[in-house]
Amino acid sequence: MADQPALFPSQVILNGADYFLLQLDRIMLQSSGQRNVCTFVVAFEQRLEHDVLERTLSANPAYQWVCRLRLRFGLPFTLVKWTVDVDAALPEIKQHSLGENDPLPERLLATALDVKKQSPFKIDLLQISSGGSLLLFTWHHVLMDAHGGELFIRQFGLTDPSATKSPLWFQPQQPRLPLKDRANIAQAMKQFLYERSSLPLLSLYRKKSAQPVLHYRRVFVSEEQSRVI
Repeated sequence: MADQPALFPSQVILNGADYFLLQLDRIMLQSSGQRNVCTFVVAFEQRLEHDVLERTLSANPAYQWVCRLRLRFGLPFTLVKWTVDVDAALPEIKQHSLGENDPLPERLLATALDVKKQSPFKIDLLQISSGGSLLLFTWHHVLMDAHGGELFIRQFGLTDPSATKSPLWFQPQQPRLPLKDRANIAQAMKQFLYERSSLPLLSLYRKKSAQPVLHYRRVFVSEEQSRVI
């Protein structure tokens, strides 16, 4: 790994939003066996060669840094953080074949990234039988959100300015849902997180809300004990 102390930190501490996404990852793993990951697909109308892709990315310091991050929990009551494993190898960029009208393979979309032991960022190259290529980027949501991932991918420099055909970076803009529908979706997500985070025994019933009750305990100490205290 290149010496990059001035470019990238060796550790990054998680913030509050990161902990929420980490909790969501745990819930998803328990309920469906899936991980909380983001995927982003870039379509090339011309074939992208595997060796060119590997050379381009292996020379990119940001790609090297992200791929060598590992999530470290440390001792109890310490903050979780991303730590760079300088000895970690870059993840293999696997190449796959895809028919012209075939959907993306489910086994690639259902990737489970164990970010304590594996890279939180990986790439698959799909060669389309009729010509052209697809790049499937996968990363753990705790690492960055979808918008941050898109910005990160764009700076890789995989496009050739002299090429007549550029990759398709953006899908057509979808119409935005009405405010009421978005609010209902947010409420359903909130309820799902609440129910999945409840302890099993306590989630079997719900107590009725009651007025709070204050409890007091009086402690008596002697004059000599007061001096000691």
